[in-house]
Amino acid sequence: MKKNPIDSYKQEVNNKLRKKPSEIIRKSLNHWDSTIDRLLREEDLGPTERPHYLTFAIYEAVAIIFSKWEFLGGLYYGKQNGTGGKDFKRFVEKFSEFKEVNKHIKLGDVYSMFRSNTFHSDAPAPYFVKNENRLIRGLVLVKQPGFGIKEHEGSKQEEIFLYNKDYLTIYCSGLKKDFKSSVERYIKYLEENRGEDREDLTAEQKNKTPEVRFRQGYWYCFMPKGMNRGEWNSACKFQ
Repeated sequence: MKKNPIDSYKQEVNNKLRKKPSEIIRKSLNHWDSTIDRLLREEDLGPTERPHYLTFAIYEAVAIIFSKWEFLGGLYYGKQNGTGGKDFKRFVEKFSEFKEVNKHIKLGDVYSMFRSNTFHSDAPAPYFVKNENRLIRGLVLVKQPGFGIKEHEGSKQEEIFLYNKDYLTIYCSGLKKDFKSSVERYIKYLEENRGEDREDLTAEQKNKTPEVRFRQGYWYCFMPKGMNRGEWNSACKFQ
């Protein structure tokens, strides 16, 4: 008798999830790091026909980083019904130094500017500060001599972003390093595999280890399109 292809696929995904979550993410990080590097290769940038304030901009690199933070936020939370800006925000606030941008513009709005607008249109649309009737433009700099470096305790450090009244500038080199560091922190978090009492976790989630939440969220990522979500999630052996 011919085996049901759905049953075979469910078993295939369950077998994949038997690997250590930290190993799965470490392998993905190597791939993401390589992809972002290719986008930012200086010799491939070439001249741009975009307006002067968009020069040196590779918005797709930033959008990919934001998308992966969103994806990882879903795994951290154990989401089984899709991800969005809230998951990006959860992950950044816990694992990334980029959370400091929240002092100036809400993380959800930064996500919409640099992730959603980039993937669904072209360059980020400005952020409108209604009570002050002004715009904040979103910029990305790949490499610009003299920019993106700050002094800290006698040493020079790369900045992740710079905010002023008219612009929010993201420095690709600093963001890429922060992204890698944030994922490495998440890997360590998975390896320690201890529960935690956080306000953004439900009572049920607090009783589940980070590895269990990871496997539940990762399982959902493999759901066949057109399949009932409840039926798919119920077949996960890592509840």
